[in-house]
Amino acid sequence: MLADIIKLLFNGTFKQEKKSDHVSKGDNYTFLNLINIVPEDEKDVLNLKIKKMILTDDSKEHVSKVVINNSDLETKNVNIQIENILCSNINYPQKYNQFFADGAFDKQFKTDTSVINFLTTVFLGSKPLVEKLQLSNIVCKTQKYQFRADTLDFETQQDNRLELWLKGLELENSEQFNLQLPGELFADLHLAATVTQDALVLDGNFSIGQHCAVSFQVTPLFEQAAIKDLMLRLKDNGALAWVALNLVAPDELATLINQMLSQLKDKVSDDIKGMIFIDAVRAFLQKPGSIELKSIYGLPIKLDELKARLAKPADNFVVTSTQGSVPLEEQVQMLAS
Repeated sequence: MLADIIKLLFNGTFKQEKKSDHVSKGDNYTFLNLINIVPEDEKDVLNLKIKKMILTDDSKEHVSKVVINNSDLETKNVNIQIENILCSNINYPQKYNQFFADGAFDKQFKTDTSVINFLTTVFLGSKPLVEKLQLSNIVCKTQKYQFRADTLDFETQQDNRLELWLKGLELENSEQFNLQLPGELFADLHLAATVTQDALVLDGNFSIGQHCAVSFQVTPLFEQAAIKDLMLRLKDNGALAWVALNLVAPDELATLINQMLSQLKDKVSDDIKGMIFIDAVRAFLQKPGSIELKSIYGLPIKLDELKARLAKPADNFVVTSTQGSVPLEEQVQMLAS
């Protein structure tokens, strides 16, 4: 079973540094030490190093618990280090082979029905592939950026929901961008997928400290390569003022807002629908509170048409806003003083 999981996740095989003293077995556990997992195709630049892995109740189709310490995944452009990983109840019954056979993803996952069938069978069935996954102390490095996060949790819920939480996300080398920021910034992310008989609904929220909160909901249409019923909501509590402070001097903010509204007017029709759209955006920019964008209900938007739809926002989306109590110009002046 372990080899199946490795092939599924990494398309790789074991390459241990030494043959001896790295694998030991007990009555209900398997202990592995100093593991390297590399792709079967040596041309791929991917290397996974694991200092220690313990599998509890290891059998052909079930592992009760997997504990991984000090893993290091390296590709051409990204390095990810994770201090601890805990997987609870991993199942791999033979019926899953239909989904994970070579080429299966390309052949099977092009329709809404096939994707929903995959999720309900593999993640929401009586024996989900992984019931719970917990990662802690995560560091992700690219050539330009370095992120860290406290925890990442994934869980299969009983009400046909898959949920993921990412907590304490931080951009560690933000000082190189020469931005004015309100001290240390930590972000939290929550994503969920709710599966029904005929639809998959994605929803989530993202917050940056106490400064702003973003929530969204959307229904993907895989067969049409489209989305529908998109909702995006932003609640501002000072974040927009910090953004403005990094864009222009406080005495230039009014000019910037007028330029933005003028450019937006060029993209909306000169009718009541366009006026409502502009008024909602103007109200938010003047006194940021909350703003919500919704696609026209039931109207599919193909992904390759999304850019063109956004170029005519009032024809494809409805915007509403609620003003806050403090004008944006006043907020920026307070930050600059």
